[in-house]
Amino acid sequence: MVFRFDPATMTATEAFRIGDHLGLVVHDADAGRFVGASWGSRAFYRWSNASLPAAPSEEDVKAEKSANRSHYVDLQDGKWLRGTPWMLCGGLKNYRGPNGNFALGGLDLIDMATLVAVHQVPVSLWEPGGRPMLQNAFFAELTETGLRFYFLPGDGRATIYVYEPVIGPK
Repeated sequence: MVFRFDPATMTATEAFRIGDHLGLVVHDADAGRFVGASWGSRAFYRWSNASLPAAPSEEDVKAEKSANRSHYVDLQDGKWLRGTPWMLCGGLKNYRGPNGNFALGGLDLIDMATLVAVHQVPVSLWEPGGRPMLQNAFFAELTETGLRFYFLPGDGRATIYVYEPVIGPK
C-alpha cells in the first residue's frame, strides 16, 4: 500500500496498492509522475497522477515496470530534485571482503524519465555502531556553499547525522 500524508493534519490515508513491496516512492510534481523501486531495488515502477484511482481499492495500480540496471547498492530512500527530471536515491549493500563482511552506502542520481543512473557515488560514512549512513532515511538540501545531507541510519530511537561535503581543488 502507498499512503498519502497530510503534513497539516499529520494524517495518512491509503492512496493505492501495487503488487510488490516498494522500498521507495518518489513524486515528480512537475511531470505528474511517480517512480517506485521494489524492495532491494531490482525493479523500478513508474506511473502518472492520471493513472491513480480516485479512491483506494483492492486492485493494483497499473504501472510501467523496468529493470534497475545498477546493483552496487539496494536503494532505500529517494527524493525528487525540484525543477529537474532527476531523483536522488540512497541505499546500501552488504559485501564480502578479505576481513569479513561490510556494508557500503551509496547515492544515485537517477533520470526519472529513463530510470537510468546519471551519476553514482559510494558513501563511506558509518555511524559509531557500524551501520552505513544510508541504511534508512536521508534528506539532502542545497546550501549557499553546496549540499547538506541529513542521515538517519538507525531504527527506533536514533540519531540524525548532518554532513556538508567539502569540494577540494581539482
